[in-house]
Parts: sequence; structure tokens; C-alpha cells
Amino acid sequence: MVAAAVIVGAGAILAVHRVRAAADLVAVSAAGEKSRGGDACRIARQLASANGVSVRECRISGDDLDFVVSVRVALLMGPQLRGARIEATAHAGRLSATGG
Repeated sequence: MVAAAVIVGAGAILAVHRVRAAADLVAVSAAGEKSRGGDACRIARQLASANGVSVRECRISGDDLDFVVSVRVALLMGPQLRGARIEATAHAGRLSATGG
């Protein structure tokens, strides 16, 4: 029993790290797409799916020169955790055109 609990706990910890990393990747990639004039949230959904997570929210704040893309991604855990959902949020964007 103890070994099984440790394995499930370790799996949950790894899943949390995976979701955080996926959120960062999706946010940075979406911000890059936005800076090229593309559809940031479409790219976010595609990359999230390719990384085994889903986009729960995608928001773009600011204008074309100074913006932040915010994404929240989620991973639905398997039966060992009774369908628990792990979520992470990440933000990425361009620096102001004036530097600073």
C-alpha cells in the first residue's frame, strides 16, 4: 500500500511539473505567433494538444507592440487520481517598443 501511494504521489508531482512546463511553452509560442501577426490562441490550442494538455483559457492584453498572452492549461489525470485536473497558468509577451 505504501509503495502504491508513493508511486501515485510521484506521478502527481511529475504531472504538475509537466503541466507547468507545457503552460510556459504554450504561452511563449503563442506570444511569438502574436508578434508575427498570427492567431496566438489558435497556436496555443495546437501546441497544448500536441503536449497532452488542453487550453482552459487564452487571453491577449495590450496592443500589437506591447502585449501579454496569458494561457491556462489543464491535464486530466487518470483513474488513479479519480479524474483530478491539474492546471497551470503562464504569461509571455513582447517588451515595450521603447526598451526600458
